[in-house]
Amino acid sequence: MKAYPVVLTLALSIVLQSAAAAAEFTRASPEQLARLPKAEKLPDAAAKRLEAVGAKVFGIQWGERVLALSDRGFQVVTDGTTTLSYRAKGNAYFVQTGGESVYKKSAFNGSDEQLTARGRAVLAGLGIDKSEVAAVKVLQQFTSAGEVDPTTKRMKAEAPQKDRRTLLILREVRGVPVFDSRLALDLDAEGHVAAFELSWPKIDPKVLAHAVRLQRLVKAGYDAPKIQGARLELAQAGILHSTAAAFLDEQAAAIRLIYTPTDSRVGKKPMLYVAEGGKPVAVPRTLEAKHEAPVPPRTAATTQ
Repeated sequence: MKAYPVVLTLALSIVLQSAAAAAEFTRASPEQLARLPKAEKLPDAAAKRLEAVGAKVFGIQWGERVLALSDRGFQVVTDGTTTLSYRAKGNAYFVQTGGESVYKKSAFNGSDEQLTARGRAVLAGLGIDKSEVAAVKVLQQFTSAGEVDPTTKRMKAEAPQKDRRTLLILREVRGVPVFDSRLALDLDAEGHVAAFELSWPKIDPKVLAHAVRLQRLVKAGYDAPKIQGARLELAQAGILHSTAAAFLDEQAAAIRLIYTPTDSRVGKKPMLYVAEGGKPVAVPRTLEAKHEAPVPPRTAATTQ
């Protein structure tokens, strides 16, 4: 299993940084300091709402002192041990507990059905339409240990052992796959949330209508671009959107093309996102690119 990216600490780090702290530890220029995040106190109503969501939906037992901050679209509540982050425009939630990596926590030992039921309950608690659930998967992680013989330099590995599991729920809207939307949930041995990520934004009706047109085009027989050393395996119309931990909210309809290598020199399956005519579709951005002025050429050093 590929470890899904835990960006839970990103939003917290964003809102906890300040220009004053940066000035103390770095030699940033005034222009750089002006661009640093400046956290603000989250209004009481929003803080209470998010704290209540943490308790009711995720079963979080908050400590005595809860800090609530906001910055650039992120809302964060934390008691120093457990952190719940929320980004309204992307309908994105992140939970991190225990103040350590999920892989250092005990693994959930309940059944796949129990893990799935917990994930569905979270979706319901967050007001997600259950008709948008496209697929439910339980990803099993395996671990293995090994040692190198100092004499022969040969590696001896033990048989892989089952380790923790992650629930993954994928999304579709009116039968159209939303490629970037998902729920990822990991529980600990006590059934508490060890890590959680949700990205489930509202889909623009125009983008959805475009995706439906692309879906009809694919079903009618789409002539996909040819790739040397690979053959087309799957053509699927759907929707792309900015990731959960993003500062922009962009969406686009696209045809996802997955190819199977026919040449041994092609190491992995090529994948393209294209429009009707086969032109590449720009993947929605996560943040605004900062264009810096070109650096003037260096003058040749002179010798005295």
